[in-house]
Amino acid sequence: MPDEESEWISKSGDNENFKEYENKVERFLAGLNDALSELHTKRHLDDLAYSRLGKLAKDFQLGSRVPAKY
Repeated sequence: MPDEESEWISKSGDNENFKEYENKVERFLAGLNDALSELHTKRHLDDLAYSRLGKLAKDFQLGSRVPAKY
């Protein structure tokens, strides 16, 4: 996370706007994971692409500072 973002998060703590933003991000990521799963099930994504995109989404969700190599 860039320093500016972590500073904003630490100042936001119990801020309702921040909580709403966090909820929107979580819903977006859940929707993204559902879409990836559906694309894989319908064979629009092969196993490797599904794995890589899923890892990218998971890294984003965990707030990974260092992007994984793909």
